[in-house]
Amino acid sequence: MTNAILELIGLLSAFCGLVSLMFLMIIYMTVRRLGGSIERRHVIVISGVSFFFFLGAIVLNMLGSTI
Repeated sequence: MTNAILELIGLLSAFCGLVSLMFLMIIYMTVRRLGGSIERRHVIVISGVSFFFFLGAIVLNMLGSTI
């Protein structure tokens, strides 16, 4: 039972990573279209959040498949 829960949480984490990556793309395209610029630190922070969500998804799915 715990392996299914871990895999479900991993799947939700992957979706959160995907949503945060899409959010970054939408913000970037909108700011560019309006003629502005997005700060580099904002891009790095949002990319880092997305990366850690994906990394957490991989780890949780691996734990769920081994238990």
